[in-house]
Amino acid sequence: MDNYNQIRLSLQRQYSFSDQQVVLFYNMISLKKLSKKSLLLKSGHICNFVSFIFKGSLRMHTCDQEIERTISFFTEMTGWLILAVL
Repeated sequence: MDNYNQIRLSLQRQYSFSDQQVVLFYNMISLKKLSKKSLLLKSGHICNFVSFIFKGSLRMHTCDQEIERTISFFTEMTGWLILAVL
């Protein structure tokens, strides 16, 4: 399944968007491929985006007093990863 259809199906699970609305949304986004072990958001930066996982997984973690703690895992089955309100 291509990226457009994955996003369309995910959006349709949340709300009954028209095809025109989905196309408008899709044309406003940018696709970014992350390498394994790379960071989606660096420590100290403010998130101002929403992410969708097409393939693979992401791990959300925090570091307190040099101890790394996993908060959550997100996979392609999860779909949307909303880190902040835009």
